[in-house]
Amino acid sequence: MSAYVGTGLLTNEGQAWKHSRSRVRPQFSQASVSDLALFERHSQELVRKLVPGTDGWTRHTDLQQLFFDFTLDVATEFFYGRSVHSQNPVTQAALGGPGKTGPPNGEVFTKCIDVVTDWVGAMSTLGKWYKYAPARQFKRSRAKIYEMVDWYVDRAVARVTDEFPTKPLDPSRFVLLDELAKNTDDKLWLRNETIGLLTGGRATSAALLGWLFYYLARQPSLYRKLRRSIVEEFGTGYEAGHFTASQLRASQYLKACIYEALRLGSPTHTSVRSAARDTTLPRGGGSQGKDPIYIPKGTTVTLNLFSLHHREDIWGKDVEHFKPERWGRFDRGWEFLPFGGGPRACIGREYSIRNPKKPTGLTTY
Repeated sequence: MSAYVGTGLLTNEGQAWKHSRSRVRPQFSQASVSDLALFERHSQELVRKLVPGTDGWTRHTDLQQLFFDFTLDVATEFFYGRSVHSQNPVTQAALGGPGKTGPPNGEVFTKCIDVVTDWVGAMSTLGKWYKYAPARQFKRSRAKIYEMVDWYVDRAVARVTDEFPTKPLDPSRFVLLDELAKNTDDKLWLRNETIGLLTGGRATSAALLGWLFYYLARQPSLYRKLRRSIVEEFGTGYEAGHFTASQLRASQYLKACIYEALRLGSPTHTSVRSAARDTTLPRGGGSQGKDPIYIPKGTTVTLNLFSLHHREDIWGKDVEHFKPERWGRFDRGWEFLPFGGGPRACIGREYSIRNPKKPTGLTTY
């Protein structure tokens, strides 16, 4: 990952990691991810791709690509203040074409991120030998991403230092990059941090949407139950602004469906940690694996989140069934870790959960 995002929150350790997290974490408050209008705009673009025919049914559609485009549009507007409009090439064309002086292009951005993330995923299996693998296409795509993100960063720093010659962004809008730029003019740091957050936020949110619709499509009764719940809570004739962010968070059955999709199809399947000192784990030792086990300093420990979320002794005999009703209470603790846990838990948890709610609500409406 460091070959792509450099040094930053996702790759640093120790004091360097604490410094990065202290700078970024305050920007992910619930207030900052409560811009429903942002999610609404891009959700409407997504829904417009699902046009029913004369028989009332939509044609066969690859939802996966639509979800990746949706989450990229949301992420670029949230992080950088300006969407790449990968869902709407017409809007993108009206803003100007790609290039060193033009705004980032959604199609180019999408292709480059796909190449880079595929390469990073493949190289993670090679460990320290990744440096010997072919990387020409990766480097070319990485350079293009750097160029496009630098376009955003240059303008954010210029806005903060009053060097930008044109009208600044709406001050009432939250833009992560602008908030970070208020504390530093280190353009390399701003690029590295936002690229890491953007890439992770896009992939995990799109995967969550994909799993959610996968399970709902296979259980029409649950789909109808979710639809009834949304109509009862928010009424008909849905328009942005008719309910608050707190009301959306309080939608219990929608939240239960999202949590169940996170459990069954964890976007992140493993969590890897290295012991900073000699320590023990409460289980894993002894002939039955139920006694404490000694972990020497420097040992790499991999937690299989997929297995944890599919344990029958925790979730019951129907563990493999999509059953939102099992979520009588939320945040079960260390049995449920889609965003990790402890000091290094994902700071974008609220953002990742908020992302699917708008399109899910609109498409079940």
